[in-house]
Amino acid sequence: MLDVLTEEEAWLAPIEKRAALSRADLAPIIDRNAYLEALALRR
Repeated sequence: MLDVLTEEEAWLAPIEKRAALSRADLAPIIDRNAYLEALALRR
């Protein structure tokens, strides 16, 4: 999820005329519960 969010941020930031957030800045945005739920669906 973080990989996709990072790619989307790199695409969107120039459109919004701002600097892209770093991977480290984006990581806390992801809700850990959503991540755990996604992992559970893979089983």
